[in-house]
Amino acid sequence: MSASAPIALLVLVALLGWTAHADEPSRLPACDSTQEQITLPDEPEGRVYEVCISPGLATLIVFFSAELKRESLTLEGADRFTVVEAGKRSISLLPSENVVPGERLKLTARFADGESPASISFVLVVHPARATRQVEVFRQKRTLASYQQAEKEKELQLQQCREETVRLRSECGGPRGLTGLLAAMRMDKNGVVAKNIMQGVSLHPASALSLRSAISYRASGLVAVEVSLEAPAGALPWTAAGAELVGPGRRTLRALPPWQSEPIDPSVIDGRVVIEAEATERETQGSFRLKLWNEDGTRSVIVSGVTFP
Repeated sequence: MSASAPIALLVLVALLGWTAHADEPSRLPACDSTQEQITLPDEPEGRVYEVCISPGLATLIVFFSAELKRESLTLEGADRFTVVEAGKRSISLLPSENVVPGERLKLTARFADGESPASISFVLVVHPARATRQVEVFRQKRTLASYQQAEKEKELQLQQCREETVRLRSECGGPRGLTGLLAAMRMDKNGVVAKNIMQGVSLHPASALSLRSAISYRASGLVAVEVSLEAPAGALPWTAAGAELVGPGRRTLRALPPWQSEPIDPSVIDGRVVIEAEATERETQGSFRLKLWNEDGTRSVIVSGVTFP
């Protein structure tokens, strides 16, 4: 075990005790789903549908059983999108880095046949790291097969939630300390390995806080990143509400909500934030980008070059 292992153990032991209480509310949408389905009612009801977008991530809106009047498409802030393309049955969107997290941009499309409903409106919510990759819009009655597929997807999501709940209850209701790590099968004979990655990482210039230190950890089936952050003079308190670790080929690790020692304001010299993810050694090869954001998504911290022991 490395010299940094005692610190690593403290980090992971703390996480085991904290996980069940870590899911704090956020004003940003969850944006966890890669696909969303919308069925329009026969009679217009004036509803506006919320869709997550994010800089550099493509979103495709597909329309079934209805063609679009392409020239009637309107999008707020269209000049800040790299791609806005309307086809007969689809809209492709690729936001540029100029869209601001927390922004809400209205998109309206009209149908070509003039039948009711004649149009559909979306609010594109800019998320700092996540986007709904595909939205399927059904204007007419959906087929039995499409309903069955949707039910299968919902049941799969529910099953995943049930399994995660059982796992968290087992970990949090079990023994603590080293015994807890061993009982949860989070530590093997190799112990916990730590790596100082400060020399190999870079902080994005638009980040809301400065980076003082960065250490990565690995245990059995787990990795973690601990960063120490400092707020500039006059800044409001900052608390991490979400985190994402993205690797080569946009491979995203399954990260838990971040743990933070305290809200970080200019009086805090060493604001610690820990991000944990379930991942094998194979899944964590290469360099990752860590992105943290606050509750409304307007103040982010982006650290590139994160590697694991």
